Amino acid sequence: MDCLGCGNHAGTLYEEKWYEMTWGRLIARCLSCSSWYNPHAKALSEYNKSVTSGEDGGESVDKPAKPPDLQSSWAQFEHVALGRYITNGSSGNMLDERERAEPGETSFKTKLYPLWSTEHDLADWGVGVGLYFQNLRMFAIICFVAGLISIPNMIYYASDEYDAPFNATDFREVAHDTSQVCTGTRWVACPSCNLDDWDLGIKISGRSKDRYAVAKNDQDLKFLQKNDCQIGIQEGIIMLIAMVFIAIAVFAVGYRQRSVEVEYDEEQQTASDYSIQIDNPPHDSHDHKEWKEFFEDNFVDNKDKNVHVTCITVAVHNNELINKLVKRRKLLLQIENLVEEGKKFNAGDLEGAVAASLPVAGWKKLIFRAKDAQFIKENIEVITEEIKELQKKTYDVKKVFVTFEEEEMQRKVLKVLTVAKSKIFSNNIDAHSQHPQYLFRDKIVLGVQEPLEPSTIRWHNLNATILATVFQQLVTYLITFIAIGISASSVHYCIVSNDEPLLATYIMTLMNQIVPPLIAFFMKFESHLTEDSFQASHYFKICLFRWVNTAIILTATTPLTETLQKGPYLVETVYKLYYAEMTLVPVLNYLDIVGTVKRHLLGPRARNQVDMDFYFKGSSFYLADLY
Repeated sequence: MDCLGCGNHAGTLYEEKWYEMTWGRLIARCLSCSSWYNPHAKALSEYNKSVTSGEDGGESVDKPAKPPDLQSSWAQFEHVALGRYITNGSSGNMLDERERAEPGETSFKTKLYPLWSTEHDLADWGVGVGLYFQNLRMFAIICFVAGLISIPNMIYYASDEYDAPFNATDFREVAHDTSQVCTGTRWVACPSCNLDDWDLGIKISGRSKDRYAVAKNDQDLKFLQKNDCQIGIQEGIIMLIAMVFIAIAVFAVGYRQRSVEVEYDEEQQTASDYSIQIDNPPHDSHDHKEWKEFFEDNFVDNKDKNVHVTCITVAVHNNELINKLVKRRKLLLQIENLVEEGKKFNAGDLEGAVAASLPVAGWKKLIFRAKDAQFIKENIEVITEEIKELQKKTYDVKKVFVTFEEEEMQRKVLKVLTVAKSKIFSNNIDAHSQHPQYLFRDKIVLGVQEPLEPSTIRWHNLNATILATVFQQLVTYLITFIAIGISASSVHYCIVSNDEPLLATYIMTLMNQIVPPLIAFFMKFESHLTEDSFQASHYFKICLFRWVNTAIILTATTPLTETLQKGPYLVETVYKLYYAEMTLVPVLNYLDIVGTVKRHLLGPRARNQVDMDFYFKGSSFYLADLY
């Protein structure tokens, strides 16, 4: 599909038809020949012509480096960043059991996952992802059933026995009339009432003070506006039944979740099913051969056959070296992005890279503190020398991962080596008195467990200290509480000071969108050994903020007398808040504005292929935020 016919749509590594592509890619294909959309269009077209001419026996010339190819980046986005499943020539409909394709799969025919994928399909991205979508469905059912239980109460609230007759004309009116909103009021004498009763240390809105009045001719004759709606024991019992049902259902979902987690885990054969993790290896046990011989010589499976070790991974305390290597790689990418278009970058020739680099604009240096190629080159040279020195050091062993040939072997070794933690901490060799061959080096009781999935281990945090972890979490909690304070102050100002509950609703929704990414940013500085621990910490902070921001602040800033009133009060504010969350948030997620800007605006203007590919990534998500 070449809308403009510029010849820049050469086949990629993947065989695919235009109708198998995303709409975004089809739009890009139609616009990629226009220089206003793709500044590299002309250069890529000339390059393709020169390659064709050379293949046809034309004059051999030194061809420049290939300009960035937008279609190549789109192909990478759809086949690497986005999830695909293997079709094997099948229809790939929703009844087929889908097998997730590896990123960049070329050996089999693949398709993008459809919108109606089941939680079993989505569990291929991790057990937690599959459980999330299953819980989402279960909680939707629970809320629906709880709504059905509450129908008798809703009918009563809409009747003239409770309030004015039901006369709703739209959905919002239906929500009001079937709720406990009470419009029936009457003035009653209240000799002991005083206007000062509203001054409780905070400024109460004028709307609440309007419920207090005095007689014109007698200032001592005071009146109070009273809600005239009644709730009986029957309505209370129905509400209690709904609450008990929700509590029991949530407990049942949690109980079932454990069995489903095992089911999803067993459906996926991963490295952790064949591996064990040793938490207390000797600091000098670097030799993988020693570990291999220890297990193969001393352990047998259920068939009395010696176990076979396939792989040994020794994790050492070399964080400083790893961080330096990462920093050097980032600097190389920076200098590569400065190389002039059409010239090749060679990481082994930094002098040539500097000579081929474009100058950095002064305003970029001033505003963004951008560095020129010469400065980056000097930093690379300094870090390279530091890396060489760090490579000469010997680092202590922190953990050892042993992978066996068969899952049965892993289970047998895990079973015989599992002992009480107290015996591991005290190195009580009597734990293996009947099988002394299980002692490593004849004197060490190994602490073992089944490891997490390799992708869930935060390898760069394996050596983090407890003190550093606690301090980092204290800082992120402090930031969370500051965000809560800002939101509370803003909502209080809108509702109490200016009588603007609608503006308060927008502020709460906006804060619910802004603060979680802010928390996610600062969470990057927290050290966690596993992704599970990271997600749990992230979830608690977001849950704390959204719970306080959505429920506590709104309740605390709404006077009791405004709780059941009709109009811009508590019930309508909650209704608008839920409506905004159910409509605005999904639409924004579906539009993926940030990703769209990267792929259609920033990506086509990248200087080289690496930089262009950087913009074609899937949107990141956090299960903690979704929950």
